[in-house]
Amino acid sequence: MPKVCIEFDENGGGTPTPSVRHYATTLGDGTTTTFNVEHNLDSRDVFLNLRNLNNGEVNRFPVTVRSLDADTSVLTFTTAPAQGAVRLTAMALAGQSL
Repeated sequence: MPKVCIEFDENGGGTPTPSVRHYATTLGDGTTTTFNVEHNLDSRDVFLNLRNLNNGEVNRFPVTVRSLDADTSVLTFTTAPAQGAVRLTAMALAGQSL
């Protein structure tokens, strides 16, 4: 499988490019399966990255993600993540609200 590398460069080789805004939080309490994450990124076009803090794996959770609105994503896990086990990072381009 080919690997893809994306660089976020403020200068874009002399041409201005949109800034990337981000939000990060830690999820998991051992009982809750649904989390409303208020990222306030003003976009439904949000890239979510989930990292297992116990073993470092990225995006290896049985989870359904739904965009509630431009500022909130709803994550529903099949099994409740352990206390503080999931690190969520949400990213969106500035000025790209949909």
